[in-house]
Amino acid sequence: MILLTKSQPVELLGEAPPRVLVEPKGVRANSWEDVADLSAQAGIVLDGWQEVILRAAMGERSDATWAAKRVGVSVARQKAASV
Repeated sequence: MILLTKSQPVELLGEAPPRVLVEPKGVRANSWEDVADLSAQAGIVLDGWQEVILRAAMGERSDATWAAKRVGVSVARQKAASV
């Protein structure tokens, strides 16, 4: 069983694209949208930057292996805006 917690809603002030993004070459298939849809059904709506990471991470080559052998993400902490 997977238990999910929900954060308190906060006002988003904006979203920036990744400063550095290295995507693997040779991607023939990708199922990142299936993961995004499944998470939305569970009540977890992904941010745009999270979808970018999924798209880069879940690419498959024609031989059904992952195009990205490793995925690394560094995300800075953010302070919530006072409402």
